[in-house]
Amino acid sequence: DDGAWITTAQTMAQMLVCPIAIWMGTVFGPRQVLLEAALAFAVIALIEPFAPNLPMLLALQFAGGLATGFFVPLTLGYVLRNMPPRAWAYGIAIYALNLEISLNISASFEGWYVDHLSWRWIFWQQVPLALGMALCMGFGSPRDPPNPNAPRPDYWGFALGGIGLCFIYAALDQGNRLDWLNSGLVWALLVSGTILLVGFFVHESHTPNPGVNLK
Repeated sequence: DDGAWITTAQTMAQMLVCPIAIWMGTVFGPRQVLLEAALAFAVIALIEPFAPNLPMLLALQFAGGLATGFFVPLTLGYVLRNMPPRAWAYGIAIYALNLEISLNISASFEGWYVDHLSWRWIFWQQVPLALGMALCMGFGSPRDPPNPNAPRPDYWGFALGGIGLCFIYAALDQGNRLDWLNSGLVWALLVSGTILLVGFFVHESHTPNPGVNLK
């Protein structure tokens, strides 16, 4: 049961960092943000198998989710901005294959690692991939020009939206194991997440939007 939180912790972090990722991509440019996130993920994946206990492993999974959380909202936009329009369909298709391929081949790779190498390679396999991504971003793409109209950080929006999504995802992901509404934890996550998201929409409706220049 405790191990069920291993994947949940990572995706919770991705939900948490998503609003921040969009703002940072706007201010600093997707290239720089994705490059640094890839390097951070490589370091986390390298040390994760050495976690001495489950709480430390969950903490590292959460940290890895914070890094990969930048990939999800920024990668597609990066593809559209750096490929000619005639190639957009191919770029989006390759981006979408990331999910489909990983879901279909991951179990086979994990079984092979456990039988022939070590379970640690489930984490270490991500190191060369993340480093390869960082090299491609660093040497294969132009630097993003400064954004003269970068918006100011909306800390309340980041906190309310990110934590609200994080809590609701945790409730939905763990609900089946915890017997849904018969669990006090599921109730707490759903109610608190809903309140935070309502607060997020109320806050955003009263917050001036100075406009964003993505060029």
